[in-house]
Amino acid sequence: MTLALFLQKWDAPIGSAAFQRGIATNAAQQKLWRIILLIVISSGIISCLISAQAQTWWNKYGGEINVEISHLINQTERSLIIVDRKPTYIIPTSYSLAPNTQLLFVTQVRNIKIPNNISNIFLMNPTTQLRDELRQQNYQSIPIAKYDSSGMFQGMELWKAKTIN
Repeated sequence: MTLALFLQKWDAPIGSAAFQRGIATNAAQQKLWRIILLIVISSGIISCLISAQAQTWWNKYGGEINVEISHLINQTERSLIIVDRKPTYIIPTSYSLAPNTQLLFVTQVRNIKIPNNISNIFLMNPTTQLRDELRQQNYQSIPIAKYDSSGMFQGMELWKAKTIN
């Protein structure tokens, strides 16, 4: 609204047609902006509900990798995942693992005790020391998947350890 139009409406008597047109225009604009605001807020809420339920989303960094890893592990029974590095690699994946999957975080790679009831052993980003220790315990480490994404999941690897007969 220009200053001249504002002053014209300001100077107009309250009952005049110019004043009434100004009120009608303001009421229509307010209704339009309320509708626009309602649409924007509703869209935001719907978007949050959809993205919160999605396994992967543009802002869930590395989500595709976590889903793929958990899918590979969940296809097996009585699984154990051994992690000898920072747990930040496995924690996002652990949310989508089967409840019976066990995690073993090791800080010392010597004398690792593997439970007897485990039939599938996975290694998440294993160090050479971990693979060597498992080799000494008659396990062969086989790479299953390697992910070459950037950032936190750069060079992430999933290995499977099998007993050597």
